Amino acid sequence: MAEPARQTSSAQAEPRSFLESLDEVSEAVESGAGLPEVTRAAGRALDASVIVLDSTGGVLAVACESTEDERAVMAGEAGAEASDLLVAEVTVGQLRYRPRSEEPPRHRLLFFSNYDGSWESYLGEFIDRAAYGLTAVWSNTVGFPATESLVFGGARDEDAFKQWTREHQVLTQVWWSGAAGSTVQNIRDNVWIRRQLDRGMGDDELTTWLRKL
Repeated sequence: MAEPARQTSSAQAEPRSFLESLDEVSEAVESGAGLPEVTRAAGRALDASVIVLDSTGGVLAVACESTEDERAVMAGEAGAEASDLLVAEVTVGQLRYRPRSEEPPRHRLLFFSNYDGSWESYLGEFIDRAAYGLTAVWSNTVGFPATESLVFGGARDEDAFKQWTREHQVLTQVWWSGAAGSTVQNIRDNVWIRRQLDRGMGDDELTTWLRKL
């Protein structure tokens, strides 16, 4: 079995802006550079040591500063954290990481979102259903529409909110789907069908299982 790709270095990297680092991650994915390079780019963007594991706990890629750093991240020591990697609610791996700076930067707020329909209607749903929450979260960010008492105003100024969003938007450079042409419900049904095969089913459960085929 091939050894997972590793990057261990004590050299000081040239400082890059956060958005430049995110662009680097997108470029690595889009170019097909492979998981090791994507992992290294993610480590630079997060300013963190990163290890990617498969569903069995096998190491796929490592971006750490030293072998001792790698050992600590794997062991969950010194502030290391772990997040499961999910596809349609099925765990396919795990991301383990540890910030390299003692205090993570507190001056950034990053919001990831996927949506269908038009951009205008998507933001309109936000304004109609979650304006108070949006304003409470984003009221202290640069250029956000004027807010009163933390939750009033802000996103309720529809034109100003949409303009602010457009000015701060970073478009995703590449999109990948592991199940092209399938809806989320189709994927969930398929996962459920597969899981039921691993256990005994009564008559009622078998009937339900057959209906989902």
